[in-house]
Amino acid sequence: MRSLHRKYRPVVVLRVRSRVSIFISDHKLAHEALVQNGAIFSIRSVSSPTAKLCFYSPMWRLFLRNLTSEILHPFRVRPYFVARKWILDILIHGLEQDAPTAGIKAVDHFQYVMFRLLMLSYVDSLLQQELPEEKRCLTEEEMVTLCSEFLSAGTNTTTIALDKESVWVNGCRKDLHKMPYLKAVMLEGLKRHPSGHFVLPHAVSEDAELNGHLIPKNGGTIDIMIVEMGWDPKVWEDLMEFKPERFLKKNGEVEFDITGRKEF
Repeated sequence: MRSLHRKYRPVVVLRVRSRVSIFISDHKLAHEALVQNGAIFSIRSVSSPTAKLCFYSPMWRLFLRNLTSEILHPFRVRPYFVARKWILDILIHGLEQDAPTAGIKAVDHFQYVMFRLLMLSYVDSLLQQELPEEKRCLTEEEMVTLCSEFLSAGTNTTTIALDKESVWVNGCRKDLHKMPYLKAVMLEGLKRHPSGHFVLPHAVSEDAELNGHLIPKNGGTIDIMIVEMGWDPKVWEDLMEFKPERFLKKNGEVEFDITGRKEF
């Protein structure tokens, strides 16, 4: 794929049997599709157990808002301080237990504690949700399905990122938000070695145009190539150098919008 994008960038269309895949490697086009035209490009595969959540709707917006404001928002870090300290103690204990052996497989410990932390925070948030159209709470089956999808993706990608970066942080400290350089190190690590080559495949709810290309409804999937964006020499200076400072402002604060609303 990398050689194809060097030759035909920024959009490559491949047909494998009856399936058409559209690969995008340009960050501006990704921002245009997923942020500026997010309502159109928000469709996911209908083969998912939560197929009714794949389409842009009040329910879709409800769960997106729940994730961004209750689970992933930086201001939610402090309320979960006790839980994070508990998880950190479990991680340290597990690593110490394996230390006398021939070696420590850290990835297993990371995956286990991330699963427990995400389960604790995510399930707690789902109990408070009310479906906007049906005016009811989630059933146990719906919560199990949501947790399964969220935790399977969340624990695996987070574990891979931690394993690749090998950054050890005292997660119980209350002043992590005052450590901008550490955050910049993590961002630089994710730029160089993201936890996945692509985001989950998207599709369009109606015919759309992107970079002069017509993307028809039911015409295939859109795959955003994260790795290619992080290794784009047109965007990043000193591409092969590990340079966390690129994410810092002059005042030392991190210059990064985790919501993706601003084009970096």
